[in-house]
Amino acid sequence: GEVMEVFARAQTLLLDKTGTITKGRPTVNQIMLYNESTQDEVMHAVASLESYVTHPLAAAILDYAKEIHVDFHMENVQNIELFPSQGVGGVIAGAKWMIGTKMLLAQHNVKIDDATVTQFIELSQIGNTVLFVAKSDKLAALIIIADQLRPGIQTDIATLKKQGIKEVVMLTGDQNMTAKHIATLSGIDSYVAEMKPEDKANQVRAFQRKNKVVMVGDGINDAPALALADVGIAMGNGGSDIAMETADIVLMGTSFKQLVHAYHLSKATMANLYQNHAVALFTVIVLLLGVVFGVVHLAIGMFVHEASVLLV
Repeated sequence: GEVMEVFARAQTLLLDKTGTITKGRPTVNQIMLYNESTQDEVMHAVASLESYVTHPLAAAILDYAKEIHVDFHMENVQNIELFPSQGVGGVIAGAKWMIGTKMLLAQHNVKIDDATVTQFIELSQIGNTVLFVAKSDKLAALIIIADQLRPGIQTDIATLKKQGIKEVVMLTGDQNMTAKHIATLSGIDSYVAEMKPEDKANQVRAFQRKNKVVMVGDGINDAPALALADVGIAMGNGGSDIAMETADIVLMGTSFKQLVHAYHLSKATMANLYQNHAVALFTVIVLLLGVVFGVVHLAIGMFVHEASVLLV
């Protein structure tokens, strides 16, 4: 009851990107090699590293490695390092490997030339997620991954706005240009990119200073934000267990339209509640006036009162 009431009054909707706005089933489209690296060498290393990661992008890399029949084993990795929302690194056969964002490689002093940066910008501007791979502090590859928007997402977001949502914001750990492209295609008002897991929770707090906030997500990284939001909603089909356990509402399906339907139900529930209150109050006022003016007797008063209770 309380969750539906808050949901109906919420005006700010925060959306995770991968698995919420997009289908959450990204695929590897291309691998660009650098510094005499080979595709088998790169895929063996990154698949071994990504075996430690539970994220749709990691799943895409593992699926691609199996598709091209590259052998990999997580046991090959030593000194594994996980960088939340940025990437993963470790030592394989004596060489230090790392896969992640451009920012992650920059933090570890991996040099990226201007031509590669230009390619990265062009690929990101059309909605691709670009992962950088480094071997022994040198750029080894770019892995280009794409995910599809959920069907009808733009129409669904427009419907939510018509029903009462004032602001829709996308939160993502993806690069800024990729986030901008996805937000534009989806009809989303604004976005915050290159986020760490704790940044999402901080964004929830910031928006709560203005309005009631609904957070929608599906991953482990979304759980803190789902817990902090006034209403947390998990995409159940394919979502992480911790996200579903943390959320107030779980949407059991793959369609974003279920979120639209849930918001419509919350609005309808509150409208029905207000209508019932109005009917009850009107009945009481009529009965009181009838008693005052002597036109309502005990039997009639009891009958009308009980009828109003049944009606409400």
